[in-house]
Amino acid sequence: MSVFNNVIFGMLCVELIFVMFMIAPLPNFLRGSIIRWIGNSKALATLQSPMMYISVVIVGCFAANVLEMQRHQGMYQELKVAPNSDLSNKLQAEVSMFRSQRNFYLSGACMILLLVIYRIYTQLKELSRLEATSTALKKQADGAMTAYKALQTEKDELDAKLKASGKGSAPTGKGAAAAAGGDADEATAADSPVLKDEVQAELKRLREQVGKLAAERTTAEKDLEAFKRQAEGTAKEYERLVNENKGLQNKLADFELVMGDAAKKSK
Repeated sequence: MSVFNNVIFGMLCVELIFVMFMIAPLPNFLRGSIIRWIGNSKALATLQSPMMYISVVIVGCFAANVLEMQRHQGMYQELKVAPNSDLSNKLQAEVSMFRSQRNFYLSGACMILLLVIYRIYTQLKELSRLEATSTALKKQADGAMTAYKALQTEKDELDAKLKASGKGSAPTGKGAAAAAGGDADEATAADSPVLKDEVQAELKRLREQVGKLAAERTTAEKDLEAFKRQAEGTAKEYERLVNENKGLQNKLADFELVMGDAAKKSK
C-alpha cells in the first residue's frame, strides 16, 4: 500500500496545482482562452477514459485505508487500556495509527478533488458548446435580419413601380384633355387592346411578386423571432452554468480551507 499511497500523494499535488491554477485571479482574456482550450482540448478528452480507471483504483485505496485505520485504532486502544503494555509498543501502535490516518486523509482528498475536477471539466465543455451555439445563432439572426431588410427594400421598389405604372396608365385632368384633342391615330394606338393587355400583365406579375415577397418577409420575421427566443434561452442557460461554476469554485475553496485546517491539526 505504501507505493499506492505515494502515487496518490503525487496525484493530490497535481490536482491541487490544477485547481489553484483554475481559481487563480488571472486576466479575463487569459482565463477565457484557458477555459476554451480546456473545453475543446482533444488531449484532455482522450485522458477522460484512463482517469475513470484511475478513480476506481483511488476508491479502492480509500476503502483499504479506512479498514487499515480502523484496525490500527483498535490495536492502539487495546494497548492503551492494557495494564502491562510496553511503552515502545504503544508508541509504535500510535505511529502506525497516525500513518493510517494520514493515508486515509490523502486518499479521501485525492478522490474528492478528482470528482470536483471532473465536474469542472464537464461544465467547461458544456460552457464552450453553449458559447459556440450562441455565436452561431447570432450569426443566423444577423443573416435573417439582412435578408429581411433586402426584401423590404425590394418590396418598396416594387411598390414605387406599381404606383408609377398606375399613374401612367390612367391620365386625368389636363393630360387627358390634351390626349383627347390630339391626333385620332395616336388616341387609337393608346387605347388599343394590345397595350392594355401588356399593362395588365405587368401589373399582375408585379402583384404576384409583391405577394411572394410579403410571404417571404413573414417567414423571415417568424424565423427571426424563433432565433431570438432560442438565443434568449441559450443566454439564460449560459448564465445558469456560470453561476453553477462559481458555486463549485466556492465549494472547492471551502473544502480547501477545511482540508488545510485538518492538515494543520493532524500535524
